[in-house]
Amino acid sequence: MNKNSYTQVYTNISQKDLLKILSDQVEEQLYTVQNEFLEQSDESLSARPEASKWNILECIEHLNRYCAYYIPHIEAIINQNSDTDKNFQSGWLGTKFIKMMSPENVKAQKTVKHMDTSNALVNKNTLLVFIAWQQRLFKAINELKNTDLNKRKIPVEFFKMLKLKTGDILQFIIMHQQRHILQALEKKSKIASNNVQINIYPN
Repeated sequence: MNKNSYTQVYTNISQKDLLKILSDQVEEQLYTVQNEFLEQSDESLSARPEASKWNILECIEHLNRYCAYYIPHIEAIINQNSDTDKNFQSGWLGTKFIKMMSPENVKAQKTVKHMDTSNALVNKNTLLVFIAWQQRLFKAINELKNTDLNKRKIPVEFFKMLKLKTGDILQFIIMHQQRHILQALEKKSKIASNNVQINIYPN
């Protein structure tokens, strides 16, 4: 998985090109989770290379919770506006949020309480749920070609009075997913090198 291909924020781009880029990125993320994690043992998926950090499944469950909020909102606006001739132009706040999620931003981001998956009840089905969400997201992106990504806006999960352009929300979701998939891959690498805490389920 190419980390650098996900660090760009698309601030002025044709809607057609943006949707193609995002569709390809979701497809790559789906492929990565299927091929890197599905065949791993339950012990590996639940192991903690760092005691205070999420394990692989908790990283993916965190993404599932965001998907459960944003994807139905995205699906709800499909075909609501057919004026798609203009370029998509990112808003300044949307751009800021997307950059916060970039894999290049090494600063830890505070997680709101209901999205914190520390010691959540997770298992391999967590991966299957993520895969199902990505299939829905991929389908939705490809159906947004007749929806104006500038005019249609979606409430931000952690502050619903604030709405961002659909194009910014899509970039935010996918950048956020990339950030945590890379974290999960790093954990897999540490586990493979036997740098794993023995106590898999700390109190």
